Amino acid sequence: MSSSHRNGVDSEQLEAWIRQTPTNPDFTGQIMSRLDTGSLFVDASRTTRRSTAVRSIVTSIAAAAAAFVLLIGGSFLSPTVAESMRHVPGVSSLFRFAGDLGLQAADEKGLVTSSEQSLTHHGLTLSIPVAAYDGVRVAVGIERSSLSGLQESSSRNTLMESLSDIQLLIDGKSIADYAYNQHSVGIITVPGENENSAILMFSDMRNQEGISLPDKFDLTVKLTVSDIQEPYQMTIPVSMQSNDSVVMKPNISKSSSPFTIKYNKIELTPITTSLAARLEISKDDPLTANDLPFGFEIYDNKGRTVKLLNGSGLHEDNGKTILFNLLYQPYDPIPTSITIKPYISLINEHDKSQFKLGADGQPLIKYIPELEVTLPVETPK
Repeated sequence: MSSSHRNGVDSEQLEAWIRQTPTNPDFTGQIMSRLDTGSLFVDASRTTRRSTAVRSIVTSIAAAAAAFVLLIGGSFLSPTVAESMRHVPGVSSLFRFAGDLGLQAADEKGLVTSSEQSLTHHGLTLSIPVAAYDGVRVAVGIERSSLSGLQESSSRNTLMESLSDIQLLIDGKSIADYAYNQHSVGIITVPGENENSAILMFSDMRNQEGISLPDKFDLTVKLTVSDIQEPYQMTIPVSMQSNDSVVMKPNISKSSSPFTIKYNKIELTPITTSLAARLEISKDDPLTANDLPFGFEIYDNKGRTVKLLNGSGLHEDNGKTILFNLLYQPYDPIPTSITIKPYISLINEHDKSQFKLGADGQPLIKYIPELEVTLPVETPK
């Protein structure tokens, strides 16, 4: 199947990930039958619709892990162009060209922490010039220079491809200490402005029964680079920048048998839009969270949607409960209301490891209107 993209989500990559995960042979046929007949949902739409927005797919058919993350992609500027643009007034950091609207906004609005930390091993220098933290996610920019210490094959790799064994410490403690029951915290690596830069990201786990990150902390980054034996370790200060943020705690529940969703929290910052929700499946129903890829789209009062950056779903109660923590790009300007639209991605009845595709090659989804919610947004005065 050829690779297809919708707002940055690679369908082929998702399908390959699902194919590597064991499916539940007992329920997949039942699920598709109930979807096709419309009997899966009470009072839900019986029309299968093809989404024109981002496919916010955050759980797989049979997710074996308790949580997972989706990666985002980006395009590169040449190092020469990127460096020359750095000298243009108002262009200050690698976040400006990283392909992430939230990090671009952080750079433009001065919501970043600058650093001069750098370390050289065998002629290869890594530096951490910038970081951003809005109380929802932490982003750390990394750059490399002077490739004399690398073998020719490795020097052709991007910095993102060269990084491995990444460990992060907050005030000397592993970030896993902030997760619920020592669950792993997904560290996401995405492209920077060019092949010599990359961005590390992770999110606060408080929406998944973890511990909130401090407003200020020292972040230690430990990692290795291909063909360099010595690991790199640098520590930078990080401070939360949350100007003009909106925090909504609606605690509203919506039900459509066999699902109940509780919308716990929505945060709108200049850098991130985040959604925390709890999905429960009736204990009397044979379905579990592993059987259906569940997702959410967010629209504002003008019909604008925001792209999913990454997300995780913490499974509990033997797959009968998922705690979602989803991060999207920010809204600018802040809307007067938002509508959250849950959906299920349809599965190919002939190949359970793949999504059902429409004529345009994109995955088909089925909205669940009874689970939708529209919330007013009260902006800070």
